[in-house]
Amino acid sequence: MPEDHAYFVRRAQEEQRLAAEADTAEAKASHLKLAEEYTARAAEVGERAVGKAEGAALQPDETDPANIDQTRTAGPASIRDRDPRRGWDEVDEQSDESFPASDPPSIP
Repeated sequence: MPEDHAYFVRRAQEEQRLAAEADTAEAKASHLKLAEEYTARAAEVGERAVGKAEGAALQPDETDPANIDQTRTAGPASIRDRDPRRGWDEVDEQSDESFPASDPPSIP
């Protein structure tokens, strides 16, 4: 059985989706139970990952299991080093669209 946090998170999300689409109350309950089990397993794996990260280059607030396997936010709200009053321009948009490419965006 995989010990990957992301795997269990994906499985929990899939079971939640299946529960929402279930035709019967019994099927819905079964999918919700599986979703709970996968969520609990994801938390266990995440906690172990944090334990293994002891001494790693992490800030104390970065070791919460909820931060493991997070994706980067996108859009104007995700720019932390810019003046929040400044608008989202073409360079920002192209940079956001090219992430995580190693090459900088080409602006026509």
